[in-house]
Amino acid sequence: PQKTAGGTSHSLAELIDLCPTLSELCGLATPVGIEGVSLVPVLTNPHITVKNAAFTQHPRPAYYDRDPGGAVAMGISVRGAGGRYTEWRDWKSGRVLSRELYDEAQQPAELHNRVDDAMFSDLRTKLSQMLHKQFPQTPIQ
Repeated sequence: PQKTAGGTSHSLAELIDLCPTLSELCGLATPVGIEGVSLVPVLTNPHITVKNAAFTQHPRPAYYDRDPGGAVAMGISVRGAGGRYTEWRDWKSGRVLSRELYDEAQQPAELHNRVDDAMFSDLRTKLSQMLHKQFPQTPIQ
């Protein structure tokens, strides 16, 4: 892995990949039940990818535990080849309140939501399907 120190990679990574990566680097077995994949192959060759999507969640308001009204929505995002797609879902019902789509050309600024742009309908469909496979639309609670 040190052969590529200081280099960059466009490979997707998530925090859940940290444990499998460190386990492999230390020569240990990854504990059973741990999600994520080892990023060691990317450390060896920064031009490869080990996963086709990365997911994030973010509540609205961000500090809902400090807001007397509590959480209103959860933003669930997938980043994949071509861009990032987000659904803001009602905290209690899971109903989609709004959607966002940012194409890869906008990264990292993400200034123009392309969710309703017909030019990006294929990208929206592909990323939406990935998101729904990982996070089916069900009530969050």
